Order: sequence, then C-alpha cells, then structure tokens
Amino acid sequence: NEIRSVSVLNDTNDVVKINYDEALEDEENKGSVGYIKINQTVSAFFEKLEGNLRQTEFTPELLSNLKEFYCEGKTLKQSFKELLFWIFDKYGLILFDPQDPQVKKLLKPVFKKEITDFRKHTEKLVHVSATLEELYHAQVKVNPVNLFYSNEEGRFLIDPVENEFRLKRKRKKFTYDELMEQIETEPERFSPNVLLRPICQDYILPTAFYVAGPSEISYFAQVTPLYDFFGIEAPILYPRSSVTLLEKNIISIVDKYDINLQEIFIDPEKLKNKIVQSVSGNALQDIFGSSSNQIEIVFDQLKEKLFEFDKTISDASTKYKHKIVHYLDELKGKAMEAQKRKHETVLRQVDKLSAAVFPNSNLQERELNFIYFSNKYGAEIWERVFEELMINKFEHQIINI
Repeated sequence: NEIRSVSVLNDTNDVVKINYDEALEDEENKGSVGYIKINQTVSAFFEKLEGNLRQTEFTPELLSNLKEFYCEGKTLKQSFKELLFWIFDKYGLILFDPQDPQVKKLLKPVFKKEITDFRKHTEKLVHVSATLEELYHAQVKVNPVNLFYSNEEGRFLIDPVENEFRLKRKRKKFTYDELMEQIETEPERFSPNVLLRPICQDYILPTAFYVAGPSEISYFAQVTPLYDFFGIEAPILYPRSSVTLLEKNIISIVDKYDINLQEIFIDPEKLKNKIVQSVSGNALQDIFGSSSNQIEIVFDQLKEKLFEFDKTISDASTKYKHKIVHYLDELKGKAMEAQKRKHETVLRQVDKLSAAVFPNSNLQERELNFIYFSNKYGAEIWERVFEELMINKFEHQIINI
C-alpha cells in the first residue's frame, strides 16, 4: 500500500491519487517488494499522471526520466535506486542494497541467533511492548520469530510449531537443524522483519546516529532490548526533519485573510467559518448570539412568574426553551450555509490553501509526491530545500518557495 500510488495536485487544486496496481497484483510477482517486476501497464499509470500535471517547461524532462527509471521489465528496487541516484548523487549519497546475496552471507550469525534464541527475544519484546501500551502505544505487533523465508511461492513469516518451524499459512515445515542448514547454505532466502532489521543494519554497519521518522522512532522503542541480546551498541535516534513547502500563491491567500498556519493543521472547517465571518463582519454570529441571550432572559422571567401559579408548569418551561434553542441552532446552521454560498470565492481559496498545505487532512510530506514540485519548479527546488532545511530544529518547518 505504501508504494502503489502517488498523489499530486491537479489544475483545479484537487488532490489526485494515481494508482499502479496491476503489477502489484500480478501472480508472478510474489515475495519481497524489491523483486516485483514492472509490467506494460505502467504506461497507463504515466498517461494518467501526465493528464493530471500542469504542463511546464520542466514536464518533458521529468516524465522522460521517470519513464526511463520505471519501465517494463525492471524491478521496483532497480527503478527506485535509479531515481534516488538521479536526485542525490551530487550530494554523495551511498545506496546500499540489503538484498544482495553477499550481504545475506554476512548476516548468517544474526539469522542463526534469532532462530536459536527466539523464545528469549520474544519474551522480552512482548514485555517491552506491553509496558509501552500502558502509556503510549506499540507500533509493531510482535511475532514469535522475526524472520521471513522466501521461496518460489513468495515470502512467509517463520512460525514455531511445537519442536519444528512452519512457514505461516503454508504446510512447509523445517526442523531446527534443517533451518540452520538453510541459513548456512542459502542465507539469501532469509530476511528480517521490521523489528530485526535495525539489528541487521547495525551489525553490518555500526551506526552512530539513526535518522528516523515518527513511526520508525516508535517501533525503535520496542526493538531496543534486542541490541543487548545481539551484543550491538544501539545508535542515537535523530528525528528527521519535517517540512511544508509554501508556494507564492498560497502565501498570498495566507496574507490576504491574515491566517495563522496552525489553524489549517488543526481544523480546516473551523478556519473556513472564521474567514467567512471575518469577511461578513461577524453580523450573523452576533445576531444569533444576541437572540440566544434574549431567549435565556425571557424564559428565566417566565419560569419565575409561572412558579407563582404551578411549579410543574414552571419546570416544563425548560423543555420548551430547549426546543426553541434547538430550532434556533438549526436556523443558524442554515444561515451559515447560505452565508458560505454567498462567499464561494473565498471558500474556494481556503480549499486551495488546505489542499496545498494540509492535503487530505495530513502533512504535505505524507500526501504529495515530489513529482508535483519537480514538475512545477524543476529539480533545483530540492537544492533550495537542502540549503534551507535546518536538521537541528526538531519541530515542523515552513519553507517559502
């Protein structure tokens, strides 16, 4: 699900999700995502992508490169590697392939220890996860064994069954000795799950600082005990930077209506009401507020006067007051909707603002693909981000472009 689609803003400022499902559902594509091969339907994906991108001077080169990277016959891993190399090679980024058979050979001691001591590992992981749940949350469900096994049918978790090991949802079984022999002779068949992966990477490449996103930091809280079991020093966690890119046309809307950006991230609908009221002079809000106060005063007086005649009738007046207040609120809602219709242009601008800054009520970096910005501003936009982003500022940042 994390890789089957990209989202961009189209010409009408709608967030459009463009899917590439066919190859991911292909019966021949089983096992690790890295080995999934792109098929001919990728052309339909690019056709839809191109139809939702505004044509700019950067569009032809961008699409040409993407089509070269993601073409029929290549694996998703190869395509992604070429994409990363294209963007980051000038910064000296080194790309490391954890699926390389030579890497798997280096990891044989880790795989064997996980199979041998899985009971100790699981017991500790379950205890830590349960402790986390009391105050926070456990990001990852703990499995008995933190290893996958791959064969021609796909990739499967390894489950302990009595004195043997079985592939999850399969009849294939191994004894302990058979599994150890497999690790020794064919280590490339094994791969770590999300909890064992940090152990594997730090076993091969001792790590000082691990730059991680919020989810990775969350599951790292669970994985920490494994470092002691494997005799590896845990790295210092370093939160990755988080940023929203603010375009000029969006900045003009922010300035025009004197908007606090935090209001967009908290409640876009509440922001709409506030802006409509501000451009309407708050008259509607004031008159309904005044009416509510007058109703309260009138019914307080009525209740007091009725009490002189009959306490039951006096008490019943509260019920009638609640009915009137309910109808008044209903009328207020309809009046507010009418007011919004009157200010459709304003609301369209706020929708445009929300789609660009907080698309689908989510952070921009989690929704909009880099393709949108590269198409509009060229690849140089990332040099700008690289220069302006402050990696030691552990709070969300805004960069004006």
